[in-house]
Amino acid sequence: MLPLILGLIGFFFHLTKNPKGWFVVFLLYLLTGIAIVIYLNQKPAEPRERDYAYAASFYAFSIWIGLGVWFLYDFARNSNKITKSFLYGGAASIFIFILELISIVLEYFGNDVLENFLGNTFLGETLAFVYSIAYIFLVSLILFLLMMAVGNKFKTSILLPIVPILLGMFVPGTLAYHNWDDHDRSNRSTARDFAENYLNSCDYNAILFTNGDNDTFPLWYIQE
Repeated sequence: MLPLILGLIGFFFHLTKNPKGWFVVFLLYLLTGIAIVIYLNQKPAEPRERDYAYAASFYAFSIWIGLGVWFLYDFARNSNKITKSFLYGGAASIFIFILELISIVLEYFGNDVLENFLGNTFLGETLAFVYSIAYIFLVSLILFLLMMAVGNKFKTSILLPIVPILLGMFVPGTLAYHNWDDHDRSNRSTARDFAENYLNSCDYNAILFTNGDNDTFPLWYIQE
């Protein structure tokens, strides 16, 4: 959840520092994300994850991830002040945790009316959501305490901006490390071999009908 955590930090930091700029980025995120699904009336099942349809919303969220790194620097530089967003996040985590416990207790004792009211809302039927909130809050707390220690020790040092930059680089570094083997195309020639076999099966000046982009692009590559 590291990209999500850093993005959420940047989200609230942007909102408090520059609400107008935040609103512009939020509109980009909303209109190229959820609004695209509604506008296209996208069906629930796809042959694969067509996440490229939401590329612009990824760019918008990446802006908040970058601002999250800036927040860590700003927090270290002003570490004597506890930000309102941090306090709000802690209060919200405790509130959600209490509601989730109420839902579980009611479910255990079988109070149908209140159980249905709470159980069918965003709270869900398990502790998975509150665990996620608690985890996000815990990681954020560790980051804030780390930057507070760095800020107190290196208030005027060049290390002050370097530390949040390294923490920010850790996020894409971790993603690259864990996902490189899934996306590495080395020694994978299936698409090229299929295209070559298609073309070798055709007579001179034949017309070949293909089924969509994945069957067409390799043929163009082999032709070139």
